[in-house]
Amino acid sequence: MGMTGKERLTALLSGKEVDRIPVLSVCQYVTYGLMEKTGAYWPEAHYDGEKMARLSAGGAEILHLDAVRVPYCQTVEAEIYGSAIKDGVRTHLPSIAKPAFSLGEEPRIPENFTAKGRIPAVLDAIRRLKQTVGAENLVMGSLVGPFSVAANIIGVSALLKASLRKPEQLVPYFEAAEKTAEQYAQAIIDA
Repeated sequence: MGMTGKERLTALLSGKEVDRIPVLSVCQYVTYGLMEKTGAYWPEAHYDGEKMARLSAGGAEILHLDAVRVPYCQTVEAEIYGSAIKDGVRTHLPSIAKPAFSLGEEPRIPENFTAKGRIPAVLDAIRRLKQTVGAENLVMGSLVGPFSVAANIIGVSALLKASLRKPEQLVPYFEAAEKTAEQYAQAIIDA
């Protein structure tokens, strides 16, 4: 009997031998075909923990991946900061329509960050995935790094220009994103 996906990935990350190379996607792996097979569709699966978990579990149950992950997009944190989101549709992920802050504006970290926006749905999906596929497969919660969160809350163009001209202006955005990433990561681990 071979290793489970969870055993395989854990062993590989520990430098141990595995029965085969693990197969996973650290980015999102959802396709329209996977939506049809699971009966869980975007955009609803971005906001509903049960649908998010059902769609992601298809990665293990249908695609035979060794690990599953949620969420699918990189806008969860930015939305909580106040960036306007262009809602995704069945064929597209949500994207940033308007950043929350202008460069130079002090970033405000919302209180109870992990209780806002889509984070409760993501945490619900992680708990569901642990129950449904977690015995055999590694369950991954994904969060966006501080550089990308900063880009999503002040705009990519502003971030890149400041990176070249006045990088010190970016420090408050990186620091805010780092603080919320710590909170979000701990909530993912707890889930």
